[in-house]
Amino acid sequence: MAGNDRLGNYYDIVEAAAELKIHPQSVRRLIKKGDLAATLFAGKYIIEEDEMRSFSQNYDPKPGRKRKPKLF
Repeated sequence: MAGNDRLGNYYDIVEAAAELKIHPQSVRRLIKKGDLAATLFAGKYIIEEDEMRSFSQNYDPKPGRKRKPKLF
């Protein structure tokens, strides 16, 4: 992501939300639940790039229970 204000190898809440295609408040909720690891730095949460990459591979932003495929 060249040419923006990224903090090295870290995402802030807004950047993480854009990457996951969810609202920034949802990112805060994931952090508070412990689903997404983040560090509080200078009053802002920052998320490591590696953590963000591994989390985004398994995260489904659609709410609700997931359907199970029918066996028949």
